[in-house]
Amino acid sequence: MTQAAHVTAISRLDGAQLPGIRQSIDYFGFHCLPDAMSSETLEELAREACCRRAEAKRAVSESADLPYSSRVAPLGPSAIHVLGSMASAALLEPVFGRRFRYCPDASCYTFFEAGDFLETHRDDASNCEVTLLFYLSASPFRPDKQASGLNLSVYADDGDAPGALLKIIATPQGAIMFGRGSRFWHRRHRLQEGEHIWMLTACFTSADVPD
Repeated sequence: MTQAAHVTAISRLDGAQLPGIRQSIDYFGFHCLPDAMSSETLEELAREACCRRAEAKRAVSESADLPYSSRVAPLGPSAIHVLGSMASAALLEPVFGRRFRYCPDASCYTFFEAGDFLETHRDDASNCEVTLLFYLSASPFRPDKQASGLNLSVYADDGDAPGALLKIIATPQGAIMFGRGSRFWHRRHRLQEGEHIWMLTACFTSADVPD
């Protein structure tokens, strides 16, 4: 039997933050909260991700619909505990005003390293209505690398194709980012030599949607 993981509870969002977060998501699709994880939570999830990196599998596609390259690994007990017991109540419900449940089949540890990327896309709303990312380990951003994979570019919805660039969002270690990846086109640029991002990638749907 897998031993239950102890993860420090995620603090609920401060009510004073909510209007700005909601406005950011309405305009740009996503909002990033720097230094949002307690040191204990970050340490526990990063430790689990590091263990899972050894068993991560290559995830590569050269499809014209969505080219990408990364490595992925299944969640461990600490991540499952955070997503199943804390994330909706502490992070998503205050922002979106309703309950969510995470989708195990669409959630994983994701490892982006040099040469990896994720082309412009929207998430599948059937299992990823709302996206939640925990940035567990990330290289420091270099200002001279504007096309770096440490940036996430978000584009306007122009029907079946991305529209104008709305925002470029950095990927700082210890941050939590969430938003409507199923409505806004987004892209992670190719990571440069020496760059990496290890993250907990989680997808959620409304809790009242039947299986």
